[in-house]
Parts: sequence; structure tokens; C-alpha cells
Amino acid sequence: MVRVRLPKRPPTPSESDDETEDSESENESDGEAEDLQLMLPVGAEAEVRSDDPGFVGSFYDVTVTGHLASRGGGRYTVAYSTLVAEDGGLLEETAAAGDVRPRPPREGRREFAVHEAVEAFHNEGWWAGVVSAVPPPVAGAPRVFQVAFPTSRETMEFEVAALRPHRVFQDGRWVPAAEVVSALAAGSVSYRNSAYLQYSDA
Repeated sequence: MVRVRLPKRPPTPSESDDETEDSESENESDGEAEDLQLMLPVGAEAEVRSDDPGFVGSFYDVTVTGHLASRGGGRYTVAYSTLVAEDGGLLEETAAAGDVRPRPPREGRREFAVHEAVEAFHNEGWWAGVVSAVPPPVAGAPRVFQVAFPTSRETMEFEVAALRPHRVFQDGRWVPAAEVVSALAAGSVSYRNSAYLQYSDA
């Protein structure tokens, strides 16, 4: 089922400045967002993090279509690959630089272990979870894994093709989510989307 969402109105220059002033202190402590706004050119394939209720922390495939400059931090205009607007066309909207990341490198098919951090493709986006069980393989059937989502307290089965290792894009490189969680616990790094990693405490 395709998720439909109303497109957001692009901010005017004055609105962009107001938003920047409100979040200036956060941006000063978040160099990652500043780096991201500079590294993704128009036409780049990327992912954007949702803040919509019920979808917080999920990531969706997009293509960067433009840049909007504002004091202290920029915004992207993006076109979604799977989300559609009310008119039936692909949804386009603006997104804060800190909510946009490159698409993770693809990996070949692999096995996943119980308690391994993964992202599962569901409802047109990628959701963070943990492998909770590995059902015995069935001859002639696709390999499946059971994934738990602590934020929604749901457990679902996914074919291996719909799963990928959970990694975090930090300081220009992809880092396993487990390493980021360990560093956060030790207080050696900060990460603005740490809520997206809370499943790791499960």
C-alpha cells in the first residue's frame, strides 16, 4: 500500500531565517548537519528521515532536486521515490539538511543473527529494529527473519531481501549502529538522532 502525504509548502526566506534562529544553538553543536548540506548535489540519491507522527525515525528514498540556503544551515528540496501526493504524482517537499543522508551502500544477500540491529523495508520506508528470531528455513520458500520494533512494540516477519544492516551515517562514513550506541553510552560522541537508536536497549 502506498503512503500518501500532503506536500509541505516551501519556506519563504523570512520563514527560513526564523527557523534557523530558533534552532541556531542546536546547529552549532551539530556539525554533521552542516556537512550534509554541502555534500549532496542536485540529482543525488538519498534518504530523508521522517518526523511525522507514527513515522518518526523511518527513512524514505528520495532524489535531491534543489537547495534552499538560509542562515546557519540549509534545506534540500527532494522528490520521494515511493510516496505520492494527493494528485497522484510523486511527493516533493523540503527537508532540513540534518534529516537527509546518502543512501547506504548495498550489500549482497546475507544471513542475520538474533539480536542483530537491522532496518526493515515496510510501508514504503526503512524502519530500525532487532532480529528477534530466525525461523527454520522452509524448502522452496524465501528465507525469512522475525524483527521486533520496540518503539511500536510490534513483531513482524520479513524476507531477507527486505532487510539490511542498521548503520548510521556519521562524520562522512557509515558506522554500525551498535558502535554508535556503545559510544553514546560511553559519552564519547553525540548524535542528534539518538532516539532512532533506542531499540538497542531492548
